Amino acid sequence: MDFRRLEAFCRVYERLSFSRAGEDLFLSQPTISAHIQTLEKELGARLFDRMGRTVLPTPAGKALYARATEIFRLVDLAKAEVHGLMHRVTGEVTLGASTIPAGSLLPEVLAAFLQAYPDVSIRMRTGDSAAVIQAVDRGECMLGVVGARPELPDITATLLCHDELVCVASPFFPRAGIALSLEERLAQPWIMREPGSGTRQAMEQALSRVGKDVRELRQAIEVASTQALLSCAAAGIGLAVTSRLAARPWLARGELVEVALPAVRMEREFWCITHSQRVLFPAARTCHEFLVSHCAPAALPNKETQV
Repeated sequence: MDFRRLEAFCRVYERLSFSRAGEDLFLSQPTISAHIQTLEKELGARLFDRMGRTVLPTPAGKALYARATEIFRLVDLAKAEVHGLMHRVTGEVTLGASTIPAGSLLPEVLAAFLQAYPDVSIRMRTGDSAAVIQAVDRGECMLGVVGARPELPDITATLLCHDELVCVASPFFPRAGIALSLEERLAQPWIMREPGSGTRQAMEQALSRVGKDVRELRQAIEVASTQALLSCAAAGIGLAVTSRLAARPWLARGELVEVALPAVRMEREFWCITHSQRVLFPAARTCHEFLVSHCAPAALPNKETQV
């Protein structure tokens, strides 16, 4: 049902005149008449009785007017709510985060954000970087924080901070505290993240730079979360590569030790991503700005001593 025709109908109903309705809407009387005739044809009911210069609504016209006024009231309410959202930092933000940002980078930053903007709520979805990128690309998340820069054309990525990856193992893991060549170290059992993980991508790139292929590693187990990787490493299953941010409390407690990989420097970045075709309301836009300005200091932990 065309809103212009419905508006013309309401104005004729209120003014009881086609000509006066046309004056109010800056339309000619024939145009008003055409709108009403089209509406009557669409509904299959006569809306007005025309008795000379007098126009009276039929029962069908009265019923339509009651509903039409409610429709226009709801439209006005929707416009008011949208206008309010565009000028107030309020509402829910759906944020996708890969496992390391979700567990180690974002909690303190989001706590500060929610304290500054108490009318905002965060719905966080976690997964590996590939899953979060897909969620933002499909419109399921307004924002995403990932450990790998997306290659999709409609995804805009803003650098949040740099991240250092470290190799860790249980202090009781065989030869964990002994200096070994890179080849000897790579020959030991490894705990690996799944292929969609940003951590794994960064590890693959770092090894490739020194002529090593991650597929040649002796994989003992593959896990789908940072917590599982750290727990498996602490249990002595093998060596693991993870963010220093995530490993820091485990290193501080002595449950893990850092293991040197000669000539291998593993770094990557965390990115805040959005869909270029999606309009961010103030809550999401402000959250994005807050993350960009507050995440960098949170990602500068003190380095632990390597063994």
